[in-house]
Amino acid sequence: MTGRPRFDLVHHPHKRGLSPASHQLDFHCANGTAQLTTFCSLAELAANRALSRITAAIRFRRPIQVTFNITSFCANSTSADPSHCLQSSKTLGLASPTKWYSWDHHTTDTVAAGIDVDYVYPSALAKQLLAQDPGGPANDGDIAAVFNSDCNWLMKDHDGRIYRSLALLNRTNQAGTCSDSTVSYDLEQIVLHELIHGLGFLSSWYPWLGNASVLLPSQPIMSSNHAAYIGLTKPYIFNKWMATVDGQWLRRYELAILRASDAAAQTSAGPDRTSETWMDAFMASPGRVLAEKMMSNYGTRPGRLVVWFNDTETRRGRYARLFASSQFLDGSTLSHIDASSYQGTAEFLMRPYATGNVLLDDYIPRGRRGPIGRIALSILATMGYPIAM
Repeated sequence: MTGRPRFDLVHHPHKRGLSPASHQLDFHCANGTAQLTTFCSLAELAANRALSRITAAIRFRRPIQVTFNITSFCANSTSADPSHCLQSSKTLGLASPTKWYSWDHHTTDTVAAGIDVDYVYPSALAKQLLAQDPGGPANDGDIAAVFNSDCNWLMKDHDGRIYRSLALLNRTNQAGTCSDSTVSYDLEQIVLHELIHGLGFLSSWYPWLGNASVLLPSQPIMSSNHAAYIGLTKPYIFNKWMATVDGQWLRRYELAILRASDAAAQTSAGPDRTSETWMDAFMASPGRVLAEKMMSNYGTRPGRLVVWFNDTETRRGRYARLFASSQFLDGSTLSHIDASSYQGTAEFLMRPYATGNVLLDDYIPRGRRGPIGRIALSILATMGYPIAM
């Protein structure tokens, strides 16, 4: 498809009203001393505040289940290299869906829900769209989130008193890491940001093969005995609305690469196949050439890719620029809105960089819908979440 992408809104029918309990939090924090007990209590409060903001913005038909851990990334590092501990101390936190749902073909339920069977859906979203709960392992929850207790967090109690975790835990200042005493990060802000990722605000375009020059639309899939790669999975639903800034949907590239992957799987089939068998066949295919172009032309070129959405306020199609840099950054590239385009705006939350030394409620400017931002909410609505208007 060439020219300006036409944005077709898919209708997702929803019942109005909230579930009796719109979220369930499985909270984990190592305590044992008075200081840690206070720290853990404040962390749990920040997690519940962030979840309350999400459940105020989204009318969940079924409650989402979140597993939350706050722990020392440095202490849990298994590397003997001291620099690894230092590197881990630059990470504030991360979250992702615990389960993805895929359908081989349309059913009456998927058609009624507006589900596109060419993509996979995060558990939290699938539960809202389908008339029947999609099921799956109940103890997995929907979102897994982990945060770094080494960081210099800003935390607020029920009465509005502010604490800094370095002082609370008597931790040592370490310049150049998230425990730098000159910068404090509002834990609620980071939790809210990461939970939005857990809802599926996440692209599956990634160098999955470990080759920094090859950008694939989805990850390799293993054979049933986990002995070999046999192709690529379906892309995440977020990918569906990604396009080039000059007017081409990325779906066309996805489809071409997935077809090359399927062809490679056919030529490498057999009882003795290994992951390298499929990989060698794919790397010799036109799919590799296209995947390399995706990385060089878009994955490492700032400002070249956008994500379209139906604006929840104007009901018109718009796009937001996606973040990229001269190097593909794990966990950041293509899964955030652009850092520079939205700096100092009400859309600050889903930029790839945290805003330090300010509490979430004190950030200016601020949209009328609060800190989640109009763009993020509109993207979630376009994916299928029922947004509270």
